[in-house]
Amino acid sequence: MKFAIRAQNLEYKLTETEENIVEYILVHQAEVINMKIVTLAERFFTVPNTITRFCRKLGYGGFTELKVELRHELLEKQTGNQQLALIEENFGLVDEKREIKLAKLLQKARLVNFYAQDQTHLIAELGVECFQVLDSKFQLLGYEKEVLSRINNGAGDVFFFISISGETPAIVNLAKKAKERGHQVVSLTNLSNNSLSAIADVAIYCLTEVTYIAGIEVTDKTPMFVILQSLFQRYLELCKITPKKTETL
Repeated sequence: MKFAIRAQNLEYKLTETEENIVEYILVHQAEVINMKIVTLAERFFTVPNTITRFCRKLGYGGFTELKVELRHELLEKQTGNQQLALIEENFGLVDEKREIKLAKLLQKARLVNFYAQDQTHLIAELGVECFQVLDSKFQLLGYEKEVLSRINNGAGDVFFFISISGETPAIVNLAKKAKERGHQVVSLTNLSNNSLSAIADVAIYCLTEVTYIAGIEVTDKTPMFVILQSLFQRYLELCKITPKKTETL
């Protein structure tokens, strides 16, 4: 996974100094790959151990591995299969600690209400179907009024909102209302600082490129399904459920 994506995905774990280190590396990537750990530490009036801890927070073994990965990024050539590269980035985007926290929240919930709009609703439907095999408490709502009714009449439930941008006005407003009524709010959005993820008690992310053809959005929603499937597998592990596999010829 690229350095910038790692840093953004795990930003909530970083200190102010570490955030400054991220900004420096993003601007001076070519310089950092030839830099000694002591030199980088001195730039921020700190010690090498701080840099090492920073690297490990982002999933690197240490500063040396960080430099190797940065070098690979600089030398990486564009491949023809950009979609495959994007899917691989999403697998690397999964934060195990955050995913376990969410799986536990879903397990304890009395009712889990999923909601998405337009094309994203179709992806949500595929993901939610897997959860519904396990428990009828997982429900995909189809209309804004239906969500609002659940918010007003329920108590302490989970509302799982899915939106690529995280800025869909209706969804953001519903998330605010759910939070105000004491419900737990979960969000799945594209990796960005957005209104929906800021409201959520637990925010998870996918990574995709928003694209349009003739003014019509044709964004690849596959990454969103990848993240939902990863969460489903984590939920199965938590519940100690092993799916039976059938052999095919």
